[in-house]
Amino acid sequence: MIKPKPTLRRRVMITSVIILVIISSAMAGVIYQLFRQSHINAFSNDLINQAPLFIAQMHQAGLVSDLDTWIDSVDTSDPKYSSALCKDQETIWASADIKEEVKPLFCNRTNDIADGSHLIETHEGEFVLAYIATLVPPNGRAPNLTYKDHRIVVVRPASSYIEQRAEVEKNTLFSLSGFIVLSVLALFLAFHWSFKPLNQLAKELDDITDGEQNDLKARYPVELEPITIALNRMIYLSKEQGQRYQHAMDDLAHSLKSRIAATHAIMDEPEQSKTEMVQRIGEQTAQMNELVQYQLKRATLGQQGLTKESTPLSESIVGLERMLSKIYMDKHIKLTHRYASDATLPLNKNDMMELLGNLMENAYRFALSEVRVSTHVTNKTITVKIEDDGPGVDEAHREAIFQRGVRADQLNPGQGIGLAVCHEIVSIYQGKIWVETADIEGAAFVIELPLS
Repeated sequence: MIKPKPTLRRRVMITSVIILVIISSAMAGVIYQLFRQSHINAFSNDLINQAPLFIAQMHQAGLVSDLDTWIDSVDTSDPKYSSALCKDQETIWASADIKEEVKPLFCNRTNDIADGSHLIETHEGEFVLAYIATLVPPNGRAPNLTYKDHRIVVVRPASSYIEQRAEVEKNTLFSLSGFIVLSVLALFLAFHWSFKPLNQLAKELDDITDGEQNDLKARYPVELEPITIALNRMIYLSKEQGQRYQHAMDDLAHSLKSRIAATHAIMDEPEQSKTEMVQRIGEQTAQMNELVQYQLKRATLGQQGLTKESTPLSESIVGLERMLSKIYMDKHIKLTHRYASDATLPLNKNDMMELLGNLMENAYRFALSEVRVSTHVTNKTITVKIEDDGPGVDEAHREAIFQRGVRADQLNPGQGIGLAVCHEIVSIYQGKIWVETADIEGAAFVIELPLS
């Protein structure tokens, strides 16, 4: 048998119903006990009002001789009331309606019962209401009271009281049942309304999974806001991670193209020994491996994977020149260096190779005969300028070319990844990159990086 999955709604609902039933039952019990005692007292008050009857009966028995004449008018034949005068368990006197065989039990049954009103079960299994009072001298004085410390017991049948109590119990049970049913219904409606935001949250998450929306948009209660904020952040990070992987794969493919092209150029070069070819191909393979590791690190860690350090410029330029001159050997490009031999850039080595590689590859591709690399250093920044004598970049496209999918060469549309990667790397290092007209009439890509 498959057990149903536990649900928060069911758990809270059951707990609330149990608490409701317990509290309601306890309240009903307390109210019933209060009513029961109040009901007994009401009947007992009637017993107290029959005191003249009891005294008149004692007068007729010759126990009291100094009563007012008004007592003689009291009807002592009322069968509903019985009375007795008790001393401990001994019956001193009992009203005429009490049978002889019952008299010894009358006072014995009430001997251990405190003064006041009580509901007592007789030996025959019937119930009577009894009022018990002990005769004591008032205020500590000793008046002429013949029967002090005796107990007066007045009883009456409790059948009408039992009937009324049964009716009260019935009404109480009916009212309690109705109250619980209505309360459970109200709880059900309240929980349905209270848990509605959770249902909305589940629906929105399904829509996000199905691609129908990008994040959680509904307004949620204050208690759910930390959860929805955390979920939106998780969704954003997940999409950002996926986008980073996609960009990293695109960037990797773009970067590897130049290395593969350089490898083919090396293999097609006839004037080299096998040993030299193997060595140069090994250099390209090592660079490819570094590129793969670099892009995987960027995809996994994002900006956290990029570390700032001081990297020599000359070494990177020389390596790129050697590779690009093989790829574009038919153009016979002249590379001019205008920077100090010990110049460095505040970039990670792999970041600098990726940045300069993309810019120099663009320069070699569009240049007619010359490419220049120069630097300018101030107290706070270092500026790197890469120029070519090609057709340049139209002013209308100078901002758009740094977006993915847009190429500097608008006549030959392609992936448009290289310049977007450059913009991303420079932005991460809080730098700037832009394009302007070169001194040699082509395009000049300028990178400005903070030194600290």
